[in-house]
Amino acid sequence: MNSLRTKQALAESLKKLTARKDFQEISVGGIAAGCGLSRNTFYYHFRDKYDLANWIFHSETAVLFTDDLDGDRWGEMLNQLCDYLQQNCEFYSNVLRYTGQNSLYEAMFDRFSRIFYQRIHQTNGPACARLSEGELSFMADFFSAAFMGLLTRWISNGMKTDPALFRICMERLFASPLIEDYVNSVEPSGMTVQEE
Repeated sequence: MNSLRTKQALAESLKKLTARKDFQEISVGGIAAGCGLSRNTFYYHFRDKYDLANWIFHSETAVLFTDDLDGDRWGEMLNQLCDYLQQNCEFYSNVLRYTGQNSLYEAMFDRFSRIFYQRIHQTNGPACARLSEGELSFMADFFSAAFMGLLTRWISNGMKTDPALFRICMERLFASPLIEDYVNSVEPSGMTVQEE
């Protein structure tokens, strides 16, 4: 079995286990046994079960997060992401309950922060040069925190409501002058928030 197939087998085993057990109760041994592999094989590919959960998210959503997330592509990405999460509702509602170190929540937060950083640059172009890297990162983290808060609330409520409003609101936020107003509020002298 090649490396990718081994990882996929471990991923399927974890997904099956999360359908009947709390993620915190699942052991590496249980994941490995679920697909007829050893613990050593698991540790050859992943540091721990959190690393595996993060790999599942990154590998299964990689196609959604391209470098051209402007205009129509942004809304399409949000639609596809929500569809994907709904198709994997049991897994994500279980795994996202844990928010500690190395958690899937942390990995998703970081991924979306990078996406929002890119989106801020796309929607505001040269005006972003007025901001320090610290301010741009702060803005990206702000949007990521809001996005993850709303996303995890939707997931924990069983993803029953239509995510269209969620998508439309996110699109409107980036189409609105909110970011532009913030960027333009920076003093022409270049004074910005001091970075530590």
